[in-house]
Amino acid sequence: MMDTATLTESAAVATAAPALLRLLQLSSSLCPIGAFAHSQGLETAVERGWVSDEARLEEWLSGVGGAGLAKLDLPLLLQAYAAALAGDEARLSAIAERVLASREARELADQERQLGSSLASLLVNLGVAAAEPFRGHPD
Repeated sequence: MMDTATLTESAAVATAAPALLRLLQLSSSLCPIGAFAHSQGLETAVERGWVSDEARLEEWLSGVGGAGLAKLDLPLLLQAYAAALAGDEARLSAIAERVLASREARELADQERQLGSSLASLLVNLGVAAAEPFRGHPD
């Protein structure tokens, strides 16, 4: 017979399981979003010889993480998360516009649009109805 602690732990695992499954789906290399689809130009840097060894890769990753991610993308992600929790679609759209405006080239902005649309589609398929307005979003 199970004791109370075992039952409580089993209930916690059962409750967390769907959330963990969603997280694993988002981080899968088969998912068309995120780092697996968006390398910040690393392939080009390798082809051009800018990243040729471990030390140069470390510099590259530090630059991407310290400049773009830490100072722009992550703060905007936090704002977007707060807006999503509040159901503030207008604020989410404004944040999306800010992200697109920060990209240096039209191709990068187009890539962001595609990644966002793919993420919205995945979220809708996972049962997050609030993502529907951003699915296939043209701008």
